[in-house]
Amino acid sequence: MISFSVCKQKCFNLNIQLAYVDNFIIENEHIVNRFLDFWIGSSYQLVGYLIGEVQLGIKENIVVIYEPSQKSAENSVSFQADSNEEIVDEL
Repeated sequence: MISFSVCKQKCFNLNIQLAYVDNFIIENEHIVNRFLDFWIGSSYQLVGYLIGEVQLGIKENIVVIYEPSQKSAENSVSFQADSNEEIVDEL
Protein backbone atom coordinates (compact mmCIF):
# COMPACT_ATOMS: atom_id res chain seq x y z
CA MET A 1 0.00 0.00 0.00
CA ILE A 2 1.30 3.46 -0.93
CA SER A 3 1.04 6.27 1.59
CA PHE A 4 0.25 9.60 -0.05
CA SER A 5 0.98 11.52 3.15
CA VAL A 6 4.69 11.25 2.30
CA CYS A 7 4.16 13.41 -0.79
CA LYS A 8 1.83 15.85 0.91
CA GLN A 9 3.20 19.36 1.44
CA LYS A 10 3.07 20.98 4.85
CA CYS A 11 0.30 23.50 5.43
CA PHE A 12 1.21 27.16 5.71
CA ASN A 13 -0.59 30.46 6.15
CA LEU A 14 -0.02 33.63 4.18
CA ASN A 15 -0.05 36.84 6.16
CA ILE A 16 -1.58 39.79 4.37
CA GLN A 17 0.94 42.62 4.41
CA LEU A 18 -0.60 45.14 2.04
CA ALA A 19 -4.09 45.29 0.61
CA TYR A 20 -4.71 48.49 -1.28
CA VAL A 21 -7.03 47.47 -4.09
CA ASP A 22 -9.89 45.03 -4.60
CA ASN A 23 -8.95 44.26 -8.20
CA PHE A 24 -6.72 45.35 -11.02
CA ILE A 25 -6.73 45.40 -14.78
CA ILE A 26 -3.75 45.33 -17.09
CA GLU A 27 -3.89 48.00 -19.76
CA ASN A 28 -2.07 45.98 -22.41
CA GLU A 29 -1.83 42.18 -22.57
CA HIS A 30 1.71 42.38 -23.98
CA ILE A 31 2.91 43.82 -20.66
CA VAL A 32 2.02 40.69 -18.71
CA ASN A 33 2.73 38.23 -21.54
CA ARG A 34 6.37 39.34 -21.81
CA PHE A 35 6.77 39.02 -18.04
CA LEU A 36 5.14 35.56 -17.91
CA ASP A 37 6.96 34.24 -21.01
CA PHE A 38 10.28 34.48 -19.17
CA TRP A 39 8.92 32.59 -16.17
CA ILE A 40 7.21 29.89 -18.25
CA GLY A 41 10.20 29.43 -20.55
CA SER A 42 12.84 29.25 -17.85
CA SER A 43 11.06 28.08 -14.65
CA TYR A 44 13.11 30.75 -12.86
CA GLN A 45 11.63 33.06 -10.25
CA LEU A 46 11.07 36.67 -11.28
CA VAL A 47 10.06 39.79 -9.35
CA GLY A 48 8.20 42.69 -10.91
CA TYR A 49 6.53 45.82 -9.52
CA LEU A 50 3.05 46.51 -10.85
CA ILE A 51 2.91 50.23 -11.59
CA GLY A 52 -0.31 51.99 -12.45
CA GLU A 53 -3.07 54.25 -11.28
CA VAL A 54 -5.44 53.51 -8.40
CA GLN A 55 -9.02 54.63 -9.02
CA LEU A 56 -11.29 55.24 -6.02
CA GLY A 57 -8.97 53.19 -3.83
CA ILE A 58 -10.46 49.92 -5.05
CA LYS A 59 -9.25 49.33 -8.61
CA GLU A 60 -5.81 49.65 -10.16
CA ASN A 61 -5.05 50.09 -13.83
CA ILE A 62 -1.61 48.52 -14.43
CA VAL A 63 0.37 50.30 -17.14
CA VAL A 64 3.81 48.72 -16.69
CA ILE A 65 5.60 45.92 -14.86
CA TYR A 66 9.01 47.13 -13.70
CA GLU A 67 11.62 44.42 -13.22
CA PRO A 68 14.35 45.56 -10.82
CA SER A 69 17.90 44.35 -11.36
CA GLN A 70 17.90 40.78 -10.12
CA LYS A 71 19.61 37.43 -10.42
CA SER A 72 17.06 34.66 -10.82
CA ALA A 73 17.22 30.95 -10.11
CA GLU A 74 14.64 28.18 -9.90
CA ASN A 75 14.14 28.61 -6.16
CA SER A 76 15.30 32.13 -5.40
CA VAL A 77 15.77 35.70 -6.52
CA SER A 78 18.51 38.02 -5.32
CA PHE A 79 18.28 41.74 -5.93
CA GLN A 80 21.21 43.62 -7.41
CA ALA A 81 22.07 47.32 -7.24
CA ASP A 82 19.42 49.18 -9.23
CA SER A 83 20.24 52.60 -10.65
CA ASN A 84 16.51 53.33 -11.14
CA GLU A 85 15.46 52.54 -7.56
CA GLU A 86 14.79 56.15 -6.49
CA ILE A 87 12.77 56.92 -9.63
CA VAL A 88 10.65 53.79 -9.24
CA ASP A 89 10.06 54.52 -5.54
CA GLU A 90 8.59 57.92 -6.51
CA LEU A 91 6.10 56.25 -8.85
